[in-house]
Amino acid sequence: MKVAVMQPYFFPYSGYFELIKTVDYFVIFDDVNYIKRGWVNKNKILHNGDIVDITLPVQKASQNKKINQHLRSTDIKSFEKLKKKIQLSYAKAPNFNDVFPLLCQLIDNPETNLAKYLTDSLQVLSISLGLKTQFIYSSQLSKHDDWDNAQDRIIDITKQLGGSEYFNLPGGKALYCEKRFSEQNLKLKFIEPELKEYSQLNVETFIPSLSIIDYLMLKTSGLLLH
Repeated sequence: MKVAVMQPYFFPYSGYFELIKTVDYFVIFDDVNYIKRGWVNKNKILHNGDIVDITLPVQKASQNKKINQHLRSTDIKSFEKLKKKIQLSYAKAPNFNDVFPLLCQLIDNPETNLAKYLTDSLQVLSISLGLKTQFIYSSQLSKHDDWDNAQDRIIDITKQLGGSEYFNLPGGKALYCEKRFSEQNLKLKFIEPELKEYSQLNVETFIPSLSIIDYLMLKTSGLLLH
């Protein structure tokens, strides 16, 4: 059984979904502290050839509170502005007519809990990409907070789910010790996202690691991750 644990992100890049595709259980790390200026509530898209931010407004964001203790903004104008920004950026994209309504549906989700709102989006997008991974919240698993470090909690979560392998993206290599996982009869593995090139709007050189929005709007050889 393969397991991955990640914080929920706002329309993350395609590599995040490659990780989801790799595992049987994708655990949403919802009960860890929210990080300001992180990727939980923002990402990047292309607008007229320039890289620009898209941001999900969050109420009273604080690094002293867990992700699942936060609420998204209820300001309708900010969401209309977000949708308009995406529309203006990708109106000429080949998949716009199919993808934009889906994005609007996800942005307009009435769920206000930040962790649930983001997870709803990740699940719907995963289904759209043909992925069948099971999602679960970390808050549904390890209930106590007396872990010496995040690595030990990751190990415990993996074992609770009957996992034999734990997967992460390359950025996690500095965080985990292969020997510690091996001592617990677990294999620690990292995937290298392929980030295959596709034709983007108004750029001469491919720009990787943008929001999945860019991928969905522009990839024309099918929307499945390969």
